Amino acid sequence: MIQYDQLAFQMFGEFAKKVEFVGAKIKSLKRPSVDTLRKLLHSLLKSLDEIAPMPSNLSRAIHASITSSIRALLESPVASKKEALSIVSTIRKLFTPKTQEYYSAMLKAALIFSQKFLVEV
Repeated sequence: MIQYDQLAFQMFGEFAKKVEFVGAKIKSLKRPSVDTLRKLLHSLLKSLDEIAPMPSNLSRAIHASITSSIRALLESPVASKKEALSIVSTIRKLFTPKTQEYYSAMLKAALIFSQKFLVEV
């Protein structure tokens, strides 16, 4: 679990800061339009695309797990400020130990690792 934390932080540390910034920006807006919310969330999607996995197989599995979870959240339709804040909150929880989202991402990474990188016996 410690290695998972370290690898996730190394790959997604800057992205997590951007998530905090976008969440604060959404919170500060008064009656934002759906288009404004989509643009803010799309900026996170662009930042996500810039994150490359580290060379180890474990980091590739963690990268695949976290990016697929975040991408699914960011590509879901947003109709209100409340929904946008919920998406940001769920993304934050992916990096927060002892949350369901964190453990789900960790389990998904383990499954990806075992399917793609372990030798079949």
